[in-house]
Amino acid sequence: PHVVGISCILASTFCGITVGYERQKKNKPAGIKTIMLVCLGSTIFAQLSFLMSLKSGDPSRIAAQVVSGVGFLGAGAVMRNDSGVSGLTTAATIWIIAAIGLVSGSGFPIAALGLSIFVFLVLQLLSFIEKRYVGPNKVSKVKLTYRRNSGKGDILIMDILDELGVNQKTIKVNKLDQETSSISFKYDVYHRYHSHFLKHFAEMDEVLSIHHE
Repeated sequence: PHVVGISCILASTFCGITVGYERQKKNKPAGIKTIMLVCLGSTIFAQLSFLMSLKSGDPSRIAAQVVSGVGFLGAGAVMRNDSGVSGLTTAATIWIIAAIGLVSGSGFPIAALGLSIFVFLVLQLLSFIEKRYVGPNKVSKVKLTYRRNSGKGDILIMDILDELGVNQKTIKVNKLDQETSSISFKYDVYHRYHSHFLKHFAEMDEVLSIHHE
């Protein structure tokens, strides 16, 4: 039992380092140490749950709490700003590495190793696909100068912004004179769809100029 326990702990440590390396390489909130500790902690809790079951007969009592408890740690990696939400992939990674840790702690270190390598490869593959075919997801700032057209221009632009899901908190309107106004806002869109996003405004007769950064 002691040898099995040690092998499970060593396996979960390797699993955490493998998946954590992928996150840290991309400068994400949770890196090698965090991911490794989550995985190792889940393994220890799973083994402790098994040991306690020898007295209480319920091997799932502690391990079940890991599933819900790790959600609070994952929530700490999620950040919301004016442009949207970030850190969801890291939060999901914390969640799945906890599951892998439970697999290892339940006495299946080989399966845990295989799962961690699989998760690592999936993250790498999806990152490659996003970079190659979609492009990075970046926050951009746009400033439009447009004709108000007795208020019709304001309504049309605000309607488009609403359809595109632009956060209302980032929108700032400045009235230049009786006929023209400027509006600035931030949006979060993949690079591949950047031109398509701006095309909505370029096709408007009311829009006089578009500046983006």
